[in-house]
Amino acid sequence: MQIISLKQKLQTIGFLMLMVFAFVPVKTEAAYSEDIKSFASTLKINNDGTVNVLEKIVYEFGTNQRHGIFRDITLSSKDAPTISISNVAVTDSNGMAYPFTQSEDSALHLKIGDPNNTISGEKEYDISYTVSNVIRGFSNYDEFYWNATGNAWTVPISYSSAEVQLPSNWLLDPAVLPKIQNSCYPGTLNMQKAACTITSSDDGGTYVFSSGPTDPGQGLTIDTSFPKRLVTNLATGTPVDPSKKTTTQKILGILIPIGTGLFVIIFAIFFVLSNRKVIIPKELKGQPIAPWYDAPEEVNAADIAYLLNRSFDKKEFGLIFIDLAVKGYLKIKYIPKQSVFSSEDYAFLKLKEDDGLEPAYKRLFDYLFTGVDTVLLSDIKSDNRAVASVYSKIGDDLRSKLINKDYLKASALNLKNTSKFGGGGVLVFALAFAFRPLLIISVPLICLIFIIAYYRNLNNVTPSGIELFKKILGFKDFLTLTESDRLRLLNAPSLKPEMFEKFLPYAMAFGIEKEWAKKFESLAITPSWYEDSRYGYGAPINTLILANFIGNLNSGVASASTYSSGRNGAGYSGGGSGGGGGGSW
Repeated sequence: MQIISLKQKLQTIGFLMLMVFAFVPVKTEAAYSEDIKSFASTLKINNDGTVNVLEKIVYEFGTNQRHGIFRDITLSSKDAPTISISNVAVTDSNGMAYPFTQSEDSALHLKIGDPNNTISGEKEYDISYTVSNVIRGFSNYDEFYWNATGNAWTVPISYSSAEVQLPSNWLLDPAVLPKIQNSCYPGTLNMQKAACTITSSDDGGTYVFSSGPTDPGQGLTIDTSFPKRLVTNLATGTPVDPSKKTTTQKILGILIPIGTGLFVIIFAIFFVLSNRKVIIPKELKGQPIAPWYDAPEEVNAADIAYLLNRSFDKKEFGLIFIDLAVKGYLKIKYIPKQSVFSSEDYAFLKLKEDDGLEPAYKRLFDYLFTGVDTVLLSDIKSDNRAVASVYSKIGDDLRSKLINKDYLKASALNLKNTSKFGGGGVLVFALAFAFRPLLIISVPLICLIFIIAYYRNLNNVTPSGIELFKKILGFKDFLTLTESDRLRLLNAPSLKPEMFEKFLPYAMAFGIEKEWAKKFESLAITPSWYEDSRYGYGAPINTLILANFIGNLNSGVASASTYSSGRNGAGYSGGGSGGGGGGSW
């Protein structure tokens, strides 16, 4: 693994920052060579439910040579009825007709201008048309929900406005005016709250919605609701009245809370199962276990860690570092802070080649010392993508070894990957609830099936594995014996300094390294594999200090082995009928 110096890191960071700032666009008026000075719509609602639309678009081409503009108007929207457009005409500010072509699919496409002539500077385009099937009817009101400018313009719009004129017969009912409700939504698609101005005429028959500058991809949507009977023909295919619930909605209203409750319960069960530290085979539950006074010869500390939980947790990753050190393959050196701006660190120094190492240990050793003899923990942490891959493959190595030695059944799940499936899969399905409510019922069932499969695979230990488990559990009992327990047992060995180092990786596998260190706190331990200048080179070190170091090491390598590659009112910008966008050609 290549080691990068602090100077090289700072140079790289500086270069990357320079490149970022060099290519970040600065938002200024000059950033666009074209823009729309004004987009003013007049929207006259007729008694028959149609709407006469006039769009006055003042387009600034600048010095660019163009033929004209194109305007797209959406006909079919996901949250509005499908509209139809007729009587299309395009003129300039003096009423002179522009040549244009039109085509239609899910939108009306207008291409305005003469392909044989080019223009530049400021031009006004007055686009008029009639919209049908656009007024939506609800139980207590009717609504005109209209995307006035569209959110797909390729140029910014300096000023947008939409003037809505109610049907002429509104004056016949003096109770109408207080019941008229207006909203507007400028900004990016799906935006619900942004600055918008609404004014009305003295008689209350006309309302003007306006907003300031908008960028490409932004627009102005307006929403006017008024009492029924002002229009005679309402749109067909309108959304269901939100004040009334359909049978499906009522059913979902019952099922969703039930499904959510099941999901929470099942996920809690999964969480408890997946975080069990020791999973004892059912054949040994309630059976007496005799103490075992030495580490089982058949397996190493990492194997035991895998067997105990049928997976290799990242919190146990550090025990392979310690086991390699205890076995004489590397030395660990503490590096104090070099300045107030730096942090303490650890160096791993290669002492000998990897001859005879088992696959899981060799994988880590090769990662650390390919091409180098010294590696810093800080460098490992900064290389978290590669470390995560190594950590994952180590778990696979351990599982394969235990299966090949007939301690685990070949059908055994790798519960590390299974946990990722359970957590990641549940998250994906949970996010889908907002879009597919029925999944709220299917997810708990999927989780339940997974947990059943998970639980069945916990009992995947072979008869040979059962015998090995007896030794492992007996060895753990030995490591946790109190002094009074030791005196009562025949042939129980006394604790010696060399035992501390020999069994330390195994204590880490059991998660009892601090308890193990406390048994030796009164003894002088001088580990050859650990060097700490704070206590003098070669000086004895208190075992509790070593336990604290191990905790720091575990946290460091655990963090290195974790890698992460990173629409959440009734209306919103871009909603309703109309919309689309445009640009020049």
